[in-house]
Amino acid sequence: KPSPAGVLRLLESWRADARSAVMVGDYRLDLLCGRAAGAVTVYLDPSGRFDFAELADHRVRRLDELLLEPLPGHRPRRGGGGDPLGA
Repeated sequence: KPSPAGVLRLLESWRADARSAVMVGDYRLDLLCGRAAGAVTVYLDPSGRFDFAELADHRVRRLDELLLEPLPGHRPRRGGGGDPLGA
């Protein structure tokens, strides 16, 4: 990190579009990696300080906040090959 190579390789192996991916990270290098890959970035900071807020599309203090509602602008791909969850 912040090279997106690993994320891009994973997306390619799953035949997924980066625009349907979400990169969750707790440090600026995670967020830079997600941005470079073209994914939606979510900054996880339990302290609520969000020192790297400018690098994130969304900010959460707890991971369960991601389950409460869909992220605006994020359109997950449904069905088709390469979906590891079979959605």
